[in-house]
Amino acid sequence: MDPSYEPATSETREVYGIKLQQLRNSRKIDESLLSNIVSKNKDLPEGAKRDLLVATIALKYTQSNSVCYAKNGQVVGLGAGQQSRIHCTRLAGEKADNWWLRHHPKVLALPFKKGVKRADKSNAIDLYVTDQTGEVRIYSEKKITIEKKKILMSILRAKSSRHGSRSLRPSPRPSPMPIARHGSRS
Repeated sequence: MDPSYEPATSETREVYGIKLQQLRNSRKIDESLLSNIVSKNKDLPEGAKRDLLVATIALKYTQSNSVCYAKNGQVVGLGAGQQSRIHCTRLAGEKADNWWLRHHPKVLALPFKKGVKRADKSNAIDLYVTDQTGEVRIYSEKKITIEKKKILMSILRAKSSRHGSRSLRPSPRPSPMPIARHGSRS
């Protein structure tokens, strides 16, 4: 990679005889983007600023109609490339839910056999929290049958009276995650 390379300011493509041209996205993403807060409360915590900047950077390099959830300086849910913002939001929300569920103490305490690779553990946990497994004997010290798994999932997914959602989320749930969006209206 040549560090001195500077791409052209505009890109032109021809599609079926029609020329399309757009400027390169050279917008610098920094705290100056957050200087005009359009609400009565002008106080934006440093953590929220960081999360908004992380989400904005992630969105800069995704397709239009993208939605990003960020928490603690990391992307926890990203929905991109869908035909509508509703579907992007749903996809990003499902990924953010998966992130929350993966951090529940019951999930973190799942017993794995020695020698199970990290990728296999990660895949097993994803299947577990999204309720897509029948028997996880391969990864666990104990055989978990479909019936026992259903009982465990019903306990783990019990409704929380406070949030009206899955109780697997760590309690109390921190302040809502900043959401950033980009793309054309759907």
